[in-house]
Amino acid sequence: MADVTVQLTIPEAAVTKVVDAFTKLSGARISLDADKMVNDTNFNGRWDFTVAPQGAETTKQFAVRFILELIKASVKLVDYAEDRDRYSAEVASITPPAQDVPDNIITGV
Repeated sequence: MADVTVQLTIPEAAVTKVVDAFTKLSGARISLDADKMVNDTNFNGRWDFTVAPQGAETTKQFAVRFILELIKASVKLVDYAEDRDRYSAEVASITPPAQDVPDNIITGV
């Protein structure tokens, strides 16, 4: 599959509002949660992440970095949820430990 190039435009009237939101969220722990039914199977994922505050970068560079971090977190959420489901299924298929020593293994007088 070829690369996909995406160009995003924040209208001039919304730049301040968008960048202010990114600024307020940066440095905070952000949680993405997803829960939905897919083919009669519940998909449930959560990923926590942080976007570092704006440094010496331009407003555009900061906005691009913030959006890229959101996209990466979304992909990580799905990947981790799917691997967690695989792990849970494998653990569920293992016979749990048991002891089979009878209570009357030893008697005394």
